[in-house]
Amino acid sequence: MSGHGLLSEPRNAAGRCACGAAADDGDGYCTQCGVRIRPVRPARSAADRSELSPAPDLAAVTDRGLRHLRNEDATVLARELIGGEPVTILVVCDGVSKSNASDQAAALAAQTVSSALLLQLRSAGAVTAPSGDELISRAIEEAHVVLCNEAPPLVEGLDPPGTTVVAAFAAKGRIAVGWVGDSRAYWLTPSGAGLLTHDHSWVNQVVDSGEMSEADALQAPLAHALTHCLGALEQQEGGSAPEPSVATFEPAGPCRLILCSDGLWNYAPEAGALAGLVHSFPAEVDALGIARGLVDYALDCGGQDNVTAAVAFVDDQPPLGVND
Repeated sequence: MSGHGLLSEPRNAAGRCACGAAADDGDGYCTQCGVRIRPVRPARSAADRSELSPAPDLAAVTDRGLRHLRNEDATVLARELIGGEPVTILVVCDGVSKSNASDQAAALAAQTVSSALLLQLRSAGAVTAPSGDELISRAIEEAHVVLCNEAPPLVEGLDPPGTTVVAAFAAKGRIAVGWVGDSRAYWLTPSGAGLLTHDHSWVNQVVDSGEMSEADALQAPLAHALTHCLGALEQQEGGSAPEPSVATFEPAGPCRLILCSDGLWNYAPEAGALAGLVHSFPAEVDALGIARGLVDYALDCGGQDNVTAAVAFVDDQPPLGVND
């Protein structure tokens, strides 16, 4: 999780030239006056980015970004036949900046949630018992316990380890999502898009309570502060364990499920903005192409934070709606 402020509106990946043009020529230069309007990325190495692509319809990309010395994001993907049904699992975690070993906390949380989900599904022998939201909650709660039990010694000047988490699994036409913190899950279809998660953030807390307007809250000093996370950071000074939030979704047709860290959504927070980006990619692009395109968009916007996007195609689903 970055220490940078949230952006209140999405930016165009190419920026806007001083002459008024809003599009580039594909190489970062203004189509009207020829001035460079897309930032030049610094030299990068293969170690700055990691990609997972177990299938054409399932992929994830995580990138260090352009400003951070290390990547404190982590992602895990899994797919398995359980009870004769394919189950797809995606997890994205974002280590909290200024906490000790935040990269390790994110990696451990992502792996623990994925493994816990698979174990519970195998034990149940079917994807319908117990319900998906219960499975997600248990897996996230288990990850919190593991992080607390395996926390490294305190380091002076740093908070105890902490990380966000957003996890989802899709099976039998149903998507279940669970989260703690401000990593997000979006759904996109040809006819619409939506946000499945609701950040555990100071901004949402004061806006939901009516204390401040969103515009005022986004300008406040605590605008990008979390209210909950996983790990010892959550329970320092006698705090209680976080309670995961859950949502389920049953799309009416072909759907793109996208999980991401705030390094991406800070540049396109509204579902419509994210959908516009995805719809701008070639129609034949696979999940890895979408994940790469989204991460590259964040880098073109400045890449101020680590960036992670996990993408799954969920097709041919029965017509139901979002159930928060």
